[in-house]
Amino acid sequence: LARGRCIFSHTPISASTSCPPIAPNFSKLKPWVVSTLRPRHRREAVRSPGGMSLDSDSSSQGGDRRSFRQITRDRLLFEMLRSTRKDSKSAWKVLIMDKFTVKIMSYSCKMADITEEGVSLVEDLYKRRQPLPSLDAIYFIQPTKENVVMFLSDMSGRSPLYKKAYVFFSSPIQKDLVAQIKRDSSILPRIGALSEMNLEYFPIDSQGFITDHERALEELFCESAEGFNKYNACLNAMATRISTVFASMREFPRVHYRIAKTIDASTMTTLRDMVPTKIAAGVWNYLSKYKTSIPEFPQTETCELLIVDRSVDQVRGEHTCISGFNFYTGAIYSAGSLF
Repeated sequence: LARGRCIFSHTPISASTSCPPIAPNFSKLKPWVVSTLRPRHRREAVRSPGGMSLDSDSSSQGGDRRSFRQITRDRLLFEMLRSTRKDSKSAWKVLIMDKFTVKIMSYSCKMADITEEGVSLVEDLYKRRQPLPSLDAIYFIQPTKENVVMFLSDMSGRSPLYKKAYVFFSSPIQKDLVAQIKRDSSILPRIGALSEMNLEYFPIDSQGFITDHERALEELFCESAEGFNKYNACLNAMATRISTVFASMREFPRVHYRIAKTIDASTMTTLRDMVPTKIAAGVWNYLSKYKTSIPEFPQTETCELLIVDRSVDQVRGEHTCISGFNFYTGAIYSAGSLF
C-alpha cells in the first residue's frame, strides 16, 4: 500500500472471446494508465519480538495516522470484542473461531490483548467443546454453510453450549444462510449480535497484506485453468478479501486493471488473460455494496487501486513473492518523486 504512481500500456480485449460476461457495474471499471494510492491512515508500526504480534498500545496514541496492522488490530479488539460488553452481563466470554479466522486474529493480536477485552477462553469451532451455559460466546467465523451449521448446533435446543452468542462474520453472508438462522426460533433470543466484520486478510507489516492463496498460481494460470473448477472460487475469494481491506481503511478506491491482451486478432482471450479483469470486477461489486451496508463508508473515490499479475514483469517472474513485494514497494516509492 505504498504511495506512488506507475504507468503501463494496454491492448483492448479481442472481440472474439469465449469468456463469460463480467459482473454488473463493469462500466465503472477503468482501464488503468496512471494511478496513485493515497491512504488516509498510515503510521509505522512498533514491532514486537514475536513476529506475528501487533503494534504496542503506545504506538496508537502518537497521532491520528495509524499503521495498516494497527487499523486491523483496533477493529478486532475494539469494534468486535469490546462492542459486546455493553449488551452482555457476563464479565468473561468465550471466543470461538475457525481455522481461517484464527489466523486473521494471530496476525494482529496477542493472547494478552484478547484477554484484556474480557475473553477467558479461545476455542476451535470444529473441536469438541465443554458446555459453558453461564458464559456468553463471541463467534468470529467465515460465512460458510458448514460454519453456520456448527453455530446452530451450539446454540439450538434446550441445552445450548453458551448463554448468549455474538456472531461476527469475516465477510458478507449469503441471504439463504441468514434465513437458515432465522428459521430456528429457539436461537433468535440467544443471539446478541449478528454482524459482518468485513475483515478477511492478513496484515504482514505496517503497509502490506496477503490473502492466503498459496495455490493461486496453479489454480489461475496453469494450462488446465480453463476447466479447473477452483478457478472461479479462487477469484471470488481474492476479490472478497481485497475488498475487505478497503472496508477496514474506510477507503473507496478507483479500480484500475490491466486489460487482457492477445498476440494477434485471431488469438482467443483465455481465462488466464482475464484474471486481473475478473478480480477488478469482483472487487468493484463488493465495494459498491459497502456504500450502503457500511456506516460512514465513502460515497466517492478516495484513492486508487491497481490490479496486475506477474506477467507485467517477466524478468522477476521467477523470484519469490516477498522479494517481488519488496522490489515493487521500493519501485513505487522511487517513482512517486517523478510525478
